[in-house]
Amino acid sequence: MSFNSDMTSDILDAIRAYIAADRTPYAIAIDGEWGVGKTYLVQNAIGDIIDDSNFLYVSLYGLSSIDGIESAIFTSASRLGEDDAGIFSGLLNTASSELTDGVRIGGLGYAVQYGLRKWKKRALDQAKKLTLCFDDIERWQGDIGVCLGYINGLAEHDGTKCILVGDLSKIPESQRTEFQRARTKTVRYVYTLAHSPTRLLSISLDIASIGSLEAKEILAKLISENTPRMIQFLEHIKCQNIRLLADAFQLCGDVAMHNLDAFHTSPTKALAFFEITLAATKLVQMKAADGLFLSSILKYDDRDALDLMKKLGYDPSQDEDNSASPIPKALLEAIFYSSEGVRVSSIINLVTGGFYRPSAFVDFFDNWKAPEPFEYYIDTFKFWYLPDDESKKVFEAVISSVFDEKSITHPGNLLRIADRLTSDIKRGVVDLDFEQAKKGLIKLIDELYDHKKMEYVVTVGERLWSDNYLYSLDILEHVRERNTRYLSERDLSMSASVWSRIKETPDEYLEILDSEENTPLFAAYIQPHDIVSALEALSNSQLFELTRWMGSRVTSARAKSAVDEEHEKALNIASFLEEKYGAIFSVRAGHMKQIARILRNRVTDFDPDYLANTIQPAGEDVR
Repeated sequence: MSFNSDMTSDILDAIRAYIAADRTPYAIAIDGEWGVGKTYLVQNAIGDIIDDSNFLYVSLYGLSSIDGIESAIFTSASRLGEDDAGIFSGLLNTASSELTDGVRIGGLGYAVQYGLRKWKKRALDQAKKLTLCFDDIERWQGDIGVCLGYINGLAEHDGTKCILVGDLSKIPESQRTEFQRARTKTVRYVYTLAHSPTRLLSISLDIASIGSLEAKEILAKLISENTPRMIQFLEHIKCQNIRLLADAFQLCGDVAMHNLDAFHTSPTKALAFFEITLAATKLVQMKAADGLFLSSILKYDDRDALDLMKKLGYDPSQDEDNSASPIPKALLEAIFYSSEGVRVSSIINLVTGGFYRPSAFVDFFDNWKAPEPFEYYIDTFKFWYLPDDESKKVFEAVISSVFDEKSITHPGNLLRIADRLTSDIKRGVVDLDFEQAKKGLIKLIDELYDHKKMEYVVTVGERLWSDNYLYSLDILEHVRERNTRYLSERDLSMSASVWSRIKETPDEYLEILDSEENTPLFAAYIQPHDIVSALEALSNSQLFELTRWMGSRVTSARAKSAVDEEHEKALNIASFLEEKYGAIFSVRAGHMKQIARILRNRVTDFDPDYLANTIQPAGEDVR
């Protein structure tokens, strides 16, 4: 029989009733996922019910035999003081012939049984019961039937109160059938420990080790002012783990205590910081044994987030439930589709290192400021909790900043505003014409792009958990299309100017190229000759160094997306060079052919068939 409990007090009441009962020839169990607080409950809260001298805690982690269990019981019991259970504190030094003879014949198991009998007698004399807590049942390494059979003997035949603790869903598949069979006889009641999200947040913050009272108060205020949103976030990333939450609070507290002004000034950014930290903590704990994974995220530099997510198995076209990725989509989105002004790479450094490094947070808080009205507006819980007069002021301020001042120029923020505004019109919150409002938004967006006043953002319109775009999908697609063109035009303009600058100042070519390494350089031309003429302005020594630079670039993880993006147009440059220099044999021509080969093959390895397959030389006889 199983019960779900949302309150620790319910389970404590059940344990109290179990212990108080005269005859209980069975054990009870506390079930719950890792980190929910089971061990904390039995090691701390149960002390209010059971006197320490009548309670033993035993971990089954790694044990595989009855001898192992009895040794663990004996070890735990021997730690009790004389005042608590003198029968055990002096057990090893006793001169009792009964004990010494029994140990000689029956071994350590006899000593345990002897001690338990003695202790049980004293407990009975005091009208108390012996209680054993067996934790980590899912980590038992032997036959689960043997383990439960031993516990059943204690409960049924010796009258011992036995409490099993563990995550029963993690019992190995090979042991499931035997566990269910043995459990039917041994465990009568299973109580599932779970907490309401509000309680979960409160407990986690309470047990988090934060060295600054002021920092802890900031986090407590963050919870109290954003409880509904934080609850939704916990549900979204499927987090019910007290330990994990406490770790995230501790890390945030460590950062906050060194940057109190920033956390006081910008609670919106502080909330985003906590959410990303929590999601990153969960992700790193999930993949702690994967060195390749940890290495890849440590290299992340806040660019090409979508590219990294895809490498980690993210598929934006798949629903969460149908994703084959071992990493939940929601977790990746919560980390890498982050709030502007929260640098994810610094948080990854914090989470993987486990402590605050000031060097990782240089300039991190420079743009943390008091929340803008639009930040309140796009936060569903904040806006919908406001009184009418305050919400009206926020809405009017947002409309003014969007359409009159045109001060909101980040496409992601404009999309969130569009999502909120169209939803509010449909809900009857604001009195605006739906179609006219959408036309006005699209007109504004086009104006910002046309006049190059829109901020340059690589990825926009992510289907975030809080952004449904239910009534603004057409605006979303329009922004995506305009943003792609906007970035291409900028890249083309920037890259074209790069080749012009190289042609004008060839001595600075490497510095110029280094600054644009991660852009599609070799696709930035109107005619292939535009790039070739810049290459021809370089000396042989410069061309040689250029081929080495290109070789490093094609193997660079950061530049990979740019190399792939430019490849189709880069083939035209390769063909141009091959046609012009294919029949020429000199050091300079060799450099040009090497450049063509790298552009064509995207590798630096020697290709013995390259000349034969791509260049038809005149072929002079050598005599």
